[in-house]
Amino acid sequence: IFPVDWDGSNDPIQNSDGSFTCRDYPALVSKNVTQNNKYPKSPQEFNQGVTARTGDEILVRVYIHNNAPTTADPATATARNVQLTSSFTNSGITTSFGGSNTNTVSRTEPVHLASGESLMVVPGSGIVQKYNGQTIASNLTLGNNTYNLGDIRGCFEYSLFVFYKLKVVSATPPATGQLTLTKQVRNVTL
Repeated sequence: IFPVDWDGSNDPIQNSDGSFTCRDYPALVSKNVTQNNKYPKSPQEFNQGVTARTGDEILVRVYIHNNAPTTADPATATARNVQLTSSFTNSGITTSFGGSNTNTVSRTEPVHLASGESLMVVPGSGIVQKYNGQTIASNLTLGNNTYNLGDIRGCFEYSLFVFYKLKVVSATPPATGQLTLTKQVRNVTL
């Protein structure tokens, strides 16, 4: 697995022998888009988690890369039947993915909500994009389910980004008002 690139540059690292090591994006990151927050830029920021309040939306980004070398035979280096499972609780967002012939990668990011708040999936917010931003699936409802990504060949140009949104909702029912009626009766004779 390539070293993770937390600063977003995705620039290769030059080794002391002159060769280069590629870097990858983190497998899972999230940000509060309502508050205009950014994705974490370090493991320390990731471990601090995402803070959100009622009405806020959290954008979840999952990065999937079969880092088999480009020179490998696709018949043996293709990740087969890759499944993405995403779940969440009031304290964390978890993703795991793997193929029928690969290891499984799993990651959890902490979430901080106020008492009485919970997360719900924003229906239809899910999209799958190629490494270059080209959307290959959209209007998906992801979160607390499993999605089949199919086969993924090795190398960066076959990597995928999966995005979906979660919304913070209040478990507290709305305040109830009091309705008072005054009835006045008249005796009207015709």
